[in-house]
Amino acid sequence: MTKRMKTALCVLLVAATLTTAAVVLLSGSGNGYETVFRAGVKSLFEADSKTVKITYKLAADGETEEESEMLVMIENGKRYEFSTDRLTGETREIYEFPDKRYSNIDHENKTYELYDMNWNSMPQSEPEEDPAQDTVIRIAKLFSDFFMGNAKNQFVREPMDGGNRYVLMLKTEQMPDLVNLLVKLFNESEEVRGLRDSVTAKYMDKDAAIKAYYKKLTGNEIDGRVMEHYPFRTWDDWAKPDNERLNDAYFDFENEMEEMYYEAGENVSPTAFVFVNEDGTYEVYASEKDMYIKRLTEEKPLPEGTDELLYPNDLTIRYFRAEFEVSDEGYLTHISLKGEVSVQDVLEKTHTDTLEAEIYIDAYNTTKITLFDVDAYTEKEREAFVVPETAIGEATIEFLGETYEVNYTYYVEE
Repeated sequence: MTKRMKTALCVLLVAATLTTAAVVLLSGSGNGYETVFRAGVKSLFEADSKTVKITYKLAADGETEEESEMLVMIENGKRYEFSTDRLTGETREIYEFPDKRYSNIDHENKTYELYDMNWNSMPQSEPEEDPAQDTVIRIAKLFSDFFMGNAKNQFVREPMDGGNRYVLMLKTEQMPDLVNLLVKLFNESEEVRGLRDSVTAKYMDKDAAIKAYYKKLTGNEIDGRVMEHYPFRTWDDWAKPDNERLNDAYFDFENEMEEMYYEAGENVSPTAFVFVNEDGTYEVYASEKDMYIKRLTEEKPLPEGTDELLYPNDLTIRYFRAEFEVSDEGYLTHISLKGEVSVQDVLEKTHTDTLEAEIYIDAYNTTKITLFDVDAYTEKEREAFVVPETAIGEATIEFLGETYEVNYTYYVEE
């Protein structure tokens, strides 16, 4: 299984797992749900500061794909984050304040990068109360409660020192309605993506197909400068008469080629998929999904950036377990998530993915963020963008039997 396939499988599992976890946190009735919901609201919205430690691991077909740990400290409008990729050893450290962000901190060489938050980050949330917050929470409770299904009967409380643990264990036959809808969403992949109402054409290499079409049409090789200078560098270039004429001629030529492929598709199906090879030859399929099945079966290449899991044949969430520990003070202190999902690709080969995540939350309303000794460090100077030098080029270009005296701007290589 390719790296892209494994990543896609991980995304499916994370989506399924987090959807179920979110439903548990937002539901407001049943055995233990109200307690967990209130704890979630209090932990997320009412605590001005907190410290969160997260570890998670994603594995596809028994091979670890991602494994990371993260420390997040929040204090009103301040935020500190330190993360480590356990597979690569790479680390990331950030201090965020309402007006500044310190990143790429090198403690060994005592350097850092500084950004103005007004220009380089999303606005910080304000600590004061949001009058709409209560309404949003109530709507979320009503919505999730409607979709919880029989999961309410699977929520179990276990007493522990300093609070209670609430455990949810679901298997395929116990999945709540919302998760069943998620399964249906993936299984009906083509329909829910929005069934195309027109023909689609995809190219292995569009430039190569254009060159092949030109030679087939004229018997000659296309002048490479036509394609190179078709996207003129400046607005002034577009306004020059011969430049504009060449641009229009090339645009019409490209449209003519594309129309040929679209018409070939329409002769097969109103939602056909046309796969164009580098030499301009093509295969027409009744739909994109049909293209995937046939090309994979025949071991032919797929369009760039795609893989077998784009159209899963079946998705099964084998199990999901969530634990929520709530302190006597009413705060969430620990969340444990485990899940396993299997996906069957269009060739009916089954892939299995697992997720394990642990989240510890403490130091409510006592967390303090202390900035490193900035005065002892040096701010890194970011490289300024240098506008490349330009020059004027002139050329006589022949295209489809016509001659064009073009005049254009190009960048000078150093």
